[in-house]
Amino acid sequence: MFPACEVSFMFPRLPLRALLPVLFFLYALNFMDRSALGVLGGAIQADMGLSDAGMGLLHSALLISLPLLILPAAALNDIAGRRRMLSLAAALWSGAMALAGCAAGLVSFGTARFMAGVNEAFTGAGASSWLAAMYPPSRRGKVLGLFFMCLPAGMALGTFTGSLSLGLTGSWRPCFYLLAACGLLTAVLVPLLPDAQPRVGAGAYASGIALVLRSRTLLLTGLGAAMYNIILYSYQSWTPTLLARAYGEEAGGTTGPAFAVMLLAGAIGAWAGGLLADRWQRRRRDGRVFAAMAAVLIMAFFKLLFYLCAGRVGYGPACVIGVVDGMFSILPMAVLFSIVQDVAPEEYRSLSVGVMGTISFLAGGAWGPLLTGMLSAAFGEGAAGMGAALALSALAALPACCFLYGMRASYVAECLAAARRSSSSSGE
Repeated sequence: MFPACEVSFMFPRLPLRALLPVLFFLYALNFMDRSALGVLGGAIQADMGLSDAGMGLLHSALLISLPLLILPAAALNDIAGRRRMLSLAAALWSGAMALAGCAAGLVSFGTARFMAGVNEAFTGAGASSWLAAMYPPSRRGKVLGLFFMCLPAGMALGTFTGSLSLGLTGSWRPCFYLLAACGLLTAVLVPLLPDAQPRVGAGAYASGIALVLRSRTLLLTGLGAAMYNIILYSYQSWTPTLLARAYGEEAGGTTGPAFAVMLLAGAIGAWAGGLLADRWQRRRRDGRVFAAMAAVLIMAFFKLLFYLCAGRVGYGPACVIGVVDGMFSILPMAVLFSIVQDVAPEEYRSLSVGVMGTISFLAGGAWGPLLTGMLSAAFGEGAAGMGAALALSALAALPACCFLYGMRASYVAECLAAARRSSSSSGE
């Protein structure tokens, strides 16, 4: 057993009310890292002589690693225990941040970015399943909505931290050392959290994996999430660059803080998405499916509006539009994860999220920033080229809705099957 897990034996467990805040901070670190990279991208490109395509590769390196890591991580969460695996992931992620801080070129930085995927691989599946298991289904959307507020909060804090550290030190490196220290803190706290996770042996666990892999709902949710992630990750990676190119001297070096405010506005959408998921589900059996479709379309509409206005209106009005747009960036997230947890067998909650996550990254999410960077390069790498590339990424909402609409019947059937399994287990 690794040292981080020994903490739980030396100190008392934290109360249940600490579960959401600690997991919130742990998952937020992933998005602090990504947004810091976005706002520090210009300095990194200048230091290492990278093109937009090269910088796009750095943005996508972490996302490319996730399909390789998510399923093994999810299975280990279920078998070895969420507490110990999330603590280990936080410690390994800290090492990746330290390596990024001392990277000398594209290869070493790309390696660090690839390694950084370990935290999201374990925490993305482990944290949402942990919360779903500790709170009743009637509150699932709301709790997950509060949890996914960590995305905009993390992105905003990462943007602010990156801008501040660059302004104070003149270097992009200190920000990554600070993130490494934050990761070590969470590695100590996670083993102290309460959990009621059922334990299952590796042999028994393997025999039930087919039930998860046959799920049509997980497949189509993953494909819908892939299209959504193309939009979200491209936005997160390239919007600071778009603002800097479109407004330059007019912005007066404020594009980083302005983008941080846009990201922070997304907390409203994360919370609203959770409430939307619960409310629509109470009205109809496939309510969460329609809630997901509505959330994706609303988010894409405001993304298109923002991209088309950037560079065509003044800096102030563009920032106002960007804040309104930012409110809807995370709207679909809690809805999609609620759908997965609704149909997941109790012993395979992490694996179910892992299957959805693997599909979402392989089918689109991992390639979003890279493809957007390549499109921008093809369009001339200016503000107009970047805006056009980002606008094209928003059109991924259309296939997302097609995939989600196609799973209405399977979602209802699998929810009923999950309820029967839960009743049978309780009866025993």
